[in-house]
Amino acid sequence: MYELYEQLLPTKLYTKEKTQTSTDGEVLCRLCGKVAESVAHVLAGCSSLAQTKYLYRHNAALKILVFELLREHGLMEEVPPWYSPVMPKPAYQNTTSEAFWDIPIYAEHNEVRANRIDARLVNHERKEVCTIEMSCPWIESRAKKDEEKTLKYGPMMWELKQRYNGYRVEQYNVIIDVLGVTLNT
Repeated sequence: MYELYEQLLPTKLYTKEKTQTSTDGEVLCRLCGKVAESVAHVLAGCSSLAQTKYLYRHNAALKILVFELLREHGLMEEVPPWYSPVMPKPAYQNTTSEAFWDIPIYAEHNEVRANRIDARLVNHERKEVCTIEMSCPWIESRAKKDEEKTLKYGPMMWELKQRYNGYRVEQYNVIIDVLGVTLNT
């Protein structure tokens, strides 16, 4: 773990700049070929990994929280173990609550560009709408990512307030960096 945090792993950039053991001097990423291959790039910035490995990591971390919320709201009886390959279903519903996993919301009252919230929980009994957005950025990008998520989904929060008139609508940004550290806000 220390090696990850200190960026001491043998990436192309490390072998060229730190150890000077690179034979060809090439530092571009082996996967995307666009940016220098550093620990930060491989763990959080490679476009070749974005829609596969990063998405899997994101969903695997978020599902633990979502399953607990589903159980708490009576939408699920038993929570699968954290290591289970089981993913949440797109929608859950009972007499008092609804929950949605990665389902787009189509705006009726304003133009919304970002309409695919990671998870949304609606409690009709308590008149609450809770949205959860998650990100797994590089260490130095935690605060920036939190702000980005809030700005990105601002119009959607306004749309949900219009749709669920009289409900309290809250957005929760779960920011866990690639090494597992959370943002304290």
